[in-house]
Amino acid sequence: MTSIIFPPNPPVSRSEKIVFGPCEFDYLSDSNRRFIKDAYDVITRKELWYAFRNELLTRGVDIGTGFMFTSNPVYIKIQDAISSTNIGSGHTGFSMGYVMREMEFIALKGEPAYRLSVINGNQTPEE
Repeated sequence: MTSIIFPPNPPVSRSEKIVFGPCEFDYLSDSNRRFIKDAYDVITRKELWYAFRNELLTRGVDIGTGFMFTSNPVYIKIQDAISSTNIGSGHTGFSMGYVMREMEFIALKGEPAYRLSVINGNQTPEE
């Protein structure tokens, strides 16, 4: 059996613009994209962005507990909602913490800033 070798995609010229749809997260790897998009959609569907942002701005995230061991009812409600989806039920403690940090960035700075941060090469957007 012979294997097929595909040549790499040609480089994108500087004159070409890549356009990403808002909140589709097409710029993320497939494994990250499905968890990030699922969490984003859950928070949006449950209308928790305002409460989430408000908690982040007023109370922050406890440095000793982070999101995973928090007693904050808003953070717990968000994580429970994420965990109840088909995709979200596959989270480990680490991946849930990671996704919550990404959602924190989006809640505080917006998805366009998150997109730019990822596209510009930051693995985790800087705060």
